[in-house]
Amino acid sequence: MIAGVHRNEMITLAHRRLTRRFGTAQERRTPGAPPPAGTLIQRVLKAALSPQPAADDADLRAALALLAIDRWEAESREADLVALARRRGLSWREIAVHLGLDSGQAAQQRAQRLTRPPATLIYAFRAADEEGSPWHGDPDALPPGDYETGTIFVSPARPGLFSGRLLELRYGPAGDQYEPSYLRAYATVNNRRVAVTAAVQKELFGG
Repeated sequence: MIAGVHRNEMITLAHRRLTRRFGTAQERRTPGAPPPAGTLIQRVLKAALSPQPAADDADLRAALALLAIDRWEAESREADLVALARRRGLSWREIAVHLGLDSGQAAQQRAQRLTRPPATLIYAFRAADEEGSPWHGDPDALPPGDYETGTIFVSPARPGLFSGRLLELRYGPAGDQYEPSYLRAYATVNNRRVAVTAAVQKELFGG
């Protein structure tokens, strides 16, 4: 648990450092709307490979810390796009071609892995940087001792009330309160990719 908390703190610090160093003036002025992890990583790479490198070793370490978030964000986008393509009639073979896979079966198996029902759900959250802040969601959904706790730094694609905030979470074994795979949001908690309940997703990510 301690290692997980330290991991999340490292990600938070990395995001803040790279936003400060490589964010646009608007991004630096708007803490509630930090740039996506992938955008910051690309900027670090560009700065590091320029004729006069502007990215130091600390920037590279920070970019490495954001790789897991970028990978999981990319997988979520892929799951959404594949589900949309299937609903519009594209065959698995067509999808495989565009994903660079060898067969329709491979594309279908990959989609199943990305969209399988979540084993864990975030049931509640509150601001971790605000003493006595209220819980949102259903903090008592699970009996005491059945849920875990962790923190996340929120940087959704669409800015919201909790963007740019460090949040404390309660999460545990999944029930049936999550969105369909093509609408489902995830968060990185203690280095794990965890889904959220439909109620938490609407409040935290805007649905």
